[in-house]
Amino acid sequence: RQATVRASQVSQLWCLERKDFRGVLAEQEKVFLDEKVHFLSQIDLFKNLLPSNVEKIADVMQLKSYSQGEKIVKQGDAGDAFYMIAAGQVVASQQLNG
Repeated sequence: RQATVRASQVSQLWCLERKDFRGVLAEQEKVFLDEKVHFLSQIDLFKNLLPSNVEKIADVMQLKSYSQGEKIVKQGDAGDAFYMIAAGQVVASQQLNG
């Protein structure tokens, strides 16, 4: 411990053991992973992949939220990420030269 903590008056504290906390987090991560695998299984691009590969992809996916009108990508940006719509709607536009 980095400090000593003493009750300065009669106190009651909730205590959560580290192992229990980690167990809850691990359980929640498994549920979230299962949700992502299910989402990917609905997309044609991933239907022919081995389940283990779909799970690996799901494991590294991150859910990002955007406000209405917020730019997700801009024409000309490097294509360094692949986006899949989990909820909501987006509009794609392209400016043509000429």
